[in-house]
Amino acid sequence: MVLTQNDILEILRHYNLGIYKSSKPMKHGHAAFAFLIQTTKGKFLLKEYSLHGRIHAIDLNRREFQAKVLEKLNDHGLTMPHLIRTKTGRLHIDYRNSRIFIQQYIEGRSVKRLTDAQSIQLAKIVGKINLILNKINYGKEYESTEKKRFDNLNKLYKIRNIDLPKKRDELYTHYNHFNFRMLKRALTHNDIRGDNIIVHKNKVRSVIDWDDLRETAVSYDLGVMIYGFFVRGSGVNEKQIKIFLKEYQKYIYFNDEEKKATYYFALLRILEVIAFFQWKKSKLKSDKYADKAMLFLARRYVSLEKFGLERFISLFSHR
Repeated sequence: MVLTQNDILEILRHYNLGIYKSSKPMKHGHAAFAFLIQTTKGKFLLKEYSLHGRIHAIDLNRREFQAKVLEKLNDHGLTMPHLIRTKTGRLHIDYRNSRIFIQQYIEGRSVKRLTDAQSIQLAKIVGKINLILNKINYGKEYESTEKKRFDNLNKLYKIRNIDLPKKRDELYTHYNHFNFRMLKRALTHNDIRGDNIIVHKNKVRSVIDWDDLRETAVSYDLGVMIYGFFVRGSGVNEKQIKIFLKEYQKYIYFNDEEKKATYYFALLRILEVIAFFQWKKSKLKSDKYADKAMLFLARRYVSLEKFGLERFISLFSHR
């Protein structure tokens, strides 16, 4: 459902957010529509999730936990998009077959590529996040296993001359040789990429969109970031990875097994995103954007694969 101005006014009656001034739709994610709202008390982001189909299971206990995690990060001086509670203390309202959440809007924009200075800034922020989240207790519902991620890759198919099923099988062989006892596990964001960081006045200000918060190998979280910011079809940005990792390891130091795992998790993440676009195309039949995105991602996979494990490990600084 696309919310009208009258809908938004009705929703705001449940909050102490001042007097409505304006609203506009924002670029939405895969699960939600988003609206930027301005009131006399500032700017806020309204997210609307459909209560139909698979999106129906929006776990409110997870939302409460997510809110506490973001409050904890803010308490430690990190700027995070904390969720706004209603007049009755709830984190959401249900409105016309949609579940509504409102969060503080953080001024800035997302970026696909980072400068050297921004790479250092992001490393500091994420390093601090990892340290703080490592001390937070969580229940079994947040535990995960990276092995399950391969279940979503069963329907991968070739893209031009790139044999993705074969690459998936080769990657799974490497995965089976991990020494998992050597991999640090903690609550992690799991999706830090260009769309999910905010840059303001050329400085990385915040990490947003915490919907995928869960316990996982910290090396997986790092692999997602490295793929997202520093790997292109044209090559791997060796210089910026070094800059990023040097700063990051002031907070979280990786052993040799974690360095290896980070490389393979970065490759795994690329296949996961390709699998999503292939699933999306199967539903929409014709999706030119999905075709371009899949080819672009497949070339990034090949680029990182050619870069090689040993060369990748050499990018980590040593104590």
